[in-house]
Amino acid sequence: MFTGFGIEGIARLLHFPQGAGRVKIIVIAALVAVVASLFSALYYLYRDHGQGTRMVKALALRVALSAALIGFLVLSYFMGWISPTGLR
Repeated sequence: MFTGFGIEGIARLLHFPQGAGRVKIIVIAALVAVVASLFSALYYLYRDHGQGTRMVKALALRVALSAALIGFLVLSYFMGWISPTGLR
């Protein structure tokens, strides 16, 4: 069924659309989630007066979301969904 087991084969297996609009939506949603996590960490810092672990967990989530976004952007570049000059 799928001849390649590389990134192209995985993309065909997942049926990921190559539309530029979906990539934009994913990137914008990830950026909103990163900013929301940052503000939740600020809220927990104020609320817990720096004594709880909720702020650390929110900041760790922000780092994980940022790393996932960078990984998605690199994968999108190698798959040809985005180009160095913008979306195709």
